[in-house]
Amino acid sequence: MRVGVDLDGVCYNFADSFIKYINGLDHSYQIPQYDGEVDKWHFYRDWGMTDEEFVKHCHNGADDMIIFRQGGQRDNAAGAIDFMRAFGNTVHIITDRSFGSTPESSEENTKWWLFSHGIQYDTLTFSADKTSVPTDVFIEDKLENYDALVAAGVDCYLVDRPWNQDDTMLRKRVKSIQQFATLVGCMSV
Repeated sequence: MRVGVDLDGVCYNFADSFIKYINGLDHSYQIPQYDGEVDKWHFYRDWGMTDEEFVKHCHNGADDMIIFRQGGQRDNAAGAIDFMRAFGNTVHIITDRSFGSTPESSEENTKWWLFSHGIQYDTLTFSADKTSVPTDVFIEDKLENYDALVAAGVDCYLVDRPWNQDDTMLRKRVKSIQQFATLVGCMSV
């Protein structure tokens, strides 16, 4: 099978890298302590940060090789991906990463992060459109992307995160990429 994997929110904790970057700056934002997880998509608004400031910091953080380059993996993502590949599946990472003064900032940071964590993949695509690469099954954390993938005929699973709990529709959910990998393994036999 062709397995699609999102990075941010699934394999990578974007908020942690953003917070690390912001904490290294001289700033006046009121950043609360988190127990490993932010609780909403636009978490930075609670700090008094505008959307424009957020985007500016994301661009700078990618250029400074922190955002998308530094930070740990979620739920032993490398092990989960290795498990799925062991069944002969191909892994296609599709991620929406366009921060930095040039597209290469996000792309190079992402490639370095994947390499440094031993995450093997068959293709890496940078696109907001998760349907841009044909996949049979996909793991995603954003409701809109999940819905677009399902509408395109992809067997999609939504990884549970605090920011996607306002869901009123029945969607296939998993607790982690590890649980998703187990399901993919079962489908592969």
